[in-house]
Amino acid sequence: MSATDIVWLESEAALVEALWRPGDPVAGDVIAEVRHELAELASQLPTEQTWRLTKRIVASLVACERYGTAELRREIATPRNRAMDLGTVFEAGVRSWFAYGAEYHAGDDVALWLEAVTADGGTVELDAEQMADVVTRRARLVERLGIEEAWWPRTEVRARADLTDHVLLTGRFDLVVGGAASGRPHHLVEIKSSLALSEEHESELRFYALLAGLRYGPPPASIILLGPGEAVADARQLVMSERVVRDGARLVADALRAAARGLAGAPIERAGPRCTQCPFREDCATYAEAAAP
Repeated sequence: MSATDIVWLESEAALVEALWRPGDPVAGDVIAEVRHELAELASQLPTEQTWRLTKRIVASLVACERYGTAELRREIATPRNRAMDLGTVFEAGVRSWFAYGAEYHAGDDVALWLEAVTADGGTVELDAEQMADVVTRRARLVERLGIEEAWWPRTEVRARADLTDHVLLTGRFDLVVGGAASGRPHHLVEIKSSLALSEEHESELRFYALLAGLRYGPPPASIILLGPGEAVADARQLVMSERVVRDGARLVADALRAAARGLAGAPIERAGPRCTQCPFREDCATYAEAAAP
């Protein structure tokens, strides 16, 4: 995926234009070819259980095969942090607006989410001021988006693509708009607490582009990223193309090869961002070498 695939939407007019732009179609034989190549790699994974690859697990497998394999086996849970908590509440608020409309009480989704976390024994460092900030940003964002019922907005859309009987790609799209049923262009909308795209965030986009292509046949016209800022320029768009879908396929292919090595007991360890949360770092020579002064 090149820098030219992701564009800034610098005005309300640009955002509206992006929504109405149908995009360049990706040929069905490209999707079929990609699916076949990934199925060949997926068939190398052990068949004793079903392996579900999410965007997080794919990124972890590419970052460090030992850590990623443990996540794939569900031996490691995704760690929580303050930024993730704020982002989750922010996204929940936006989705609630689409689901319930302006009559929905702004703080209800936040309160219910906090109640669910604490009921499970979790802790969250959110105070009333932060919650108010989340709700305010949500309202501004939704006002900017301006999507009406005719776009047939669907929130929390789960997607799954079976590569084989025992290897699945799974994900959940924050918001899906348009498509054949609406007579309007089809887009995925990802709602972010920040638009500062790290290498892992770009990998997530590549994964979603591939998953959407495998799930829907022809992939949507684009993935639109909406951030929490008040400025109308606080939006980006990943324009779909054959190159973007193939980039996603290469990413998942790398993850499948890593999973095959890891599940066979021969993972390649890499020092990097996963080290700070890795339970294996105390006996990891790669980490020790990287951390040495």
